[in-house]
Formats: sequence, C-alpha cells, structure tokens
Amino acid sequence: MESIDKPICIITDSHVGALYKFSFPTLCFPAGERNKARAIKEQLEDALFEKGFGRDLCLIALGGGVTTDLVGFIAATFCRGVELINIPTSLMGMIDAAIGGKNGVNSPFGKNMIGTLYHPAKLVINPQFLETLPEKEWQNGQGEVLKYALLTGDDLMQMEPQALIRACIETKLRMIGDGVRDLLNFGHTVAHAIEKVSEYSIPHGEAVMLGCKVEAALTGIAVDEVQGEIPYCPSELLTAMNYDKKGAKKFVALREVGTPYRELKTYPDDHIIKTLEETICAPSTHRT
Repeated sequence: MESIDKPICIITDSHVGALYKFSFPTLCFPAGERNKARAIKEQLEDALFEKGFGRDLCLIALGGGVTTDLVGFIAATFCRGVELINIPTSLMGMIDAAIGGKNGVNSPFGKNMIGTLYHPAKLVINPQFLETLPEKEWQNGQGEVLKYALLTGDDLMQMEPQALIRACIETKLRMIGDGVRDLLNFGHTVAHAIEKVSEYSIPHGEAVMLGCKVEAALTGIAVDEVQGEIPYCPSELLTAMNYDKKGAKKFVALREVGTPYRELKTYPDDHIIKTLEETICAPSTHRT
C-alpha cells in the first residue's frame, strides 16, 4: 500500500476490524447483512468528509461480500467516484462478491436493489485470510460454489481452496466476457426472497444453496445434497420475488446440470409455489 501515491482509507466491518491493526485511517461499520443499508453508507460517507478526504481518495474494501458491496457503492458515488481496491477476506468475497464490479445496498423492497457497476482498480486475493474465517463463513461461501458447479457441471465441491478460488473466478470472468452475466444469478431469485422474508437472519450463502435447489427443481432437476426446511410461506416468498433487480419472478433455468438456458425464464405462480412446497418450505407453511 505504500506504493499508492494518494490518501488512503480502509473500510471494514467490526468482525474483520477486530482481527488486525492498521497503519492507515480506518472506518468500521457493524458486521452483518442488515447493515448493508443506505443509512450505513451515509454514515461512512459523512465520516470520510469529516476526515478531510476528497476526490483523490483511494478506498480499500477489506472484508467479505457485505463490505465489498457497500464500499464499492461508496467508491462509485463519493465525490462522483474515487479509486477502489478490493481485498476480500471471505470465501464468498473471493469467488463472487468482490469480482465483476457489482455493488449496492439493500432496501425494504429487496436485496441489492440500489447500487452501481463500478470496477475496482485492483483486486487482491490472498487465501491466507481464510485461515481466520469461522467455519460457518466457510460454509456460507459454499452456496456460491454450488451455483458455479450446477452452471458448469464441474466438480468443485471437493477442491482445495486455492484451486477452488481460481476455478470460480475463471468461471465468473468467462461468463461476464461471454455476455451471459445474468446466468450468475442462478439460485438468487429465490435466495434474495428468502433473505428478505427472513429479515436477513438466513445468511446469503445458505439462502443461495436453498435457492439453487428450488430453481433447479423448477425444471425437474434434483439437488439432493442440499437439505433443510425454512418456516416461511411459499406465497410470502413469491411476493418477495416481485422485487428483484432482474425483474419480477425471473429465473435462471437449467436444461441439465452444466447446461443453463441463456435466457431468463418465467413460470406460473402455482408451479413456483408447488416447487417451494416440495423442496424447502416446511409442511406447516403449505396451502390447505
């Protein structure tokens, strides 16, 4: 970082901030998906102004997906755009959130509904950060791994971390380069609805795993490795799917494992509800 010839500020969350000592100005925000919000963005922007930062600032996002999403949005809009460096510290950040330029915050209407595309000047991935990652956060990253595995047909789930990170990054960049970026939303229409309805008590990675199971089942493909039920009504999840940045109730669909349809699909509400009932929604939530 000493080679950066401009003012630097690190923004991280309270979990990562407690692990390291920093020699540069640093701002911390409370960890958690609930804090990827407009109010937190405003607080951090005001803190940057109070510290005297301006258009020549270099912002460093140090943390997981919540941090890179939030700080990327700040970098895109602070003084109409400042330099951004992403240093993801979680598996999810390394293989998905920090790559491709997407950023944003959640709103009462849905997940990631407000944001921009703003690419970092640099992306620094160091697998050694994973040594401090709690097991639950490693498992959280497996949702995105499953997504890539179902989209490509590659056996990713048993890879060692460095090879896994490389394979996932290469897949994401290839899909972006091929103009099929929307395919990377596989599992996410349902996942974002789950997160919203649960008020973000269900982590993103777990929601993506459940979402992959449902969205694969919409075309008759079973994902048996994903287990578990959620206590939310299918109709409530269906309503939440109306607020999605891809459009209301639009899905990435699989022709078969490893072969997604290139265009987004829609389905009758009854088919979506029936699939939710058959896959992830607890029996007590089903229609009578």
